Amino acid sequence: MDAKTRTSTQARYSLRGLRATLTMMSTIRARVRNGRLIVDEPTSLPEGTELDLVVDDADDSLDEAERAALDAAITRAWASVQAGEGRLAAEVLADLAKH
Repeated sequence: MDAKTRTSTQARYSLRGLRATLTMMSTIRARVRNGRLIVDEPTSLPEGTELDLVVDDADDSLDEAERAALDAAITRAWASVQAGEGRLAAEVLADLAKH
């Protein structure tokens, strides 16, 4: 296997791992009612999926418009990764180290 094919294969495997990581990082908004978590909207998670819950920081500085813009940017970034337009983190770090 030549270096170009090896790099391409590594990128493909890295993107698969990134896809799994990003999928698990998706936000699911829920509220507590009567001691139970109630999810505000349907999810596509398979039955029995276990989640690690993190309490939302109510004091963050994002308003609704900023949060919507952030969510839209994350959605666009994820679409570019799915389209194969992503770069390996090691490549990005190497580029940053040059400057």
